[in-house]
Amino acid sequence: MTGTDLMIVGHLAHDEVILPGGETRRKTGGAVYFGAFAAHHSGCRCLVATKLHGDDEGLLRPFRDAGIPVRWAPGASTTGIRNIYSTADQDRRRCVPLAAGEPFTAADLPAEPARVIHVGALIAGQVPDPLLEALARRAELGLDAQGVLRREEDGELRLRPWADARRYLPLVTYFKADAAEAEVLTGETDLDRAARALAGLGPREVVLTHASAVRVLVGGELHTAALSPRSLVGRTGRGDSCIAAYLAARLRGRDPAWATRYAAALTSLKLERDGPFCGTREQVLARMGDQ
Repeated sequence: MTGTDLMIVGHLAHDEVILPGGETRRKTGGAVYFGAFAAHHSGCRCLVATKLHGDDEGLLRPFRDAGIPVRWAPGASTTGIRNIYSTADQDRRRCVPLAAGEPFTAADLPAEPARVIHVGALIAGQVPDPLLEALARRAELGLDAQGVLRREEDGELRLRPWADARRYLPLVTYFKADAAEAEVLTGETDLDRAARALAGLGPREVVLTHASAVRVLVGGELHTAALSPRSLVGRTGRGDSCIAAYLAARLRGRDPAWATRYAAALTSLKLERDGPFCGTREQVLARMGDQ
């Protein structure tokens, strides 16, 4: 097969992860990193579009080693974020910006066609809102709430309302948010109500991630699949892996209910190991119970 199913757009990052006990880990981060591996190992033809400082080109080696195509644009700096987890379930975190990569321009993005373009920015403004319109004209659009809500304020990255949500969300086919992001956008703490409120803003498929489950709302029908990790050693990248797994399943022609279960199974496996998901589709199907 030729061509690209899924293009993931976003910055790579130098992440610093501080766990509840104080242990510090330094690693590569970003939606393009975790998402591309989840999609690739699900049989999805994936292309990464990213931006970083030329001195950090070595961050691209894992993609190339795995056979994941990468198109990158040079920037004045590579994004860096310190993630500070304070609870055992690691569902809430403080994020401190260490460096902010330059925003993407239209010229930074590859011209290759893709069936879905998923925007997984780390900080609001890194993929400027008007660029979403151009991308939506090229393909079905996926969007991670983090990249439009997370803004630097008083030395931390904080979730803040998106003033133009009603303008841009109708352009989005696949919208992913976690519990905190959904609350900022809708005011709802109940995830089922939050999913319906988000759908009311325009996206066709809403994917909500939480420590306990994945919820997906499509055409007014809600699908839920529990997460079943045996550990949380791989917590960083949970949502990025989940939405990429869901997109991979949908791109392979699976219905939303099946794709929700697949995303939950892959995410559960990813949570059990540090780093991006590098298992097999067969392992995910086994966790689902589909042989």
